Amino acid sequence: MYCYIKYIDYKDIQPSEFICTAIENKQLLFNPDCYIRIILDYVYGEVGIPNEIQNKFDFATEKGKVLKINDYPPNVIGLEIFTDKETYYIVYWDDDNQIKPMLGGASREITEFEAYQRRRSSQSKRRSSANKSSQGSSLVSNETKLRMSQSKN
Repeated sequence: MYCYIKYIDYKDIQPSEFICTAIENKQLLFNPDCYIRIILDYVYGEVGIPNEIQNKFDFATEKGKVLKINDYPPNVIGLEIFTDKETYYIVYWDDDNQIKPMLGGASREITEFEAYQRRRSSQSKRRSSANKSSQGSSLVSNETKLRMSQSKN
């Protein structure tokens, strides 16, 4: 059993205003059949993320689904979170609260990840506006029902 993490070193995303497109992604292999705390210590150690800011990072699938890894207790087995032989990215939130993968700026992976994020965002906006319009139409129909019942009296 194993999973992959694709990433660039933490030092390579500093300072945040500087985007280096020449940095290539690295790949790390890990065994998901152990406690999540051990997995996180291993991955964050290899990537170089300092202890004091590790809670600002998370993992995401290739399609952009964030795992919310910090919400799990440290003694949860990684197999409850990770899928065998899948690839994951380390992600963080930028100043605009947008999710950003720790990947090289010119990589195929970052382009695909951002495309998935845009699609997820537009789908959730469509769902949100559909919910609002259905709520609006149900309000109208409730008002109509109320008027009809009042006119009968």
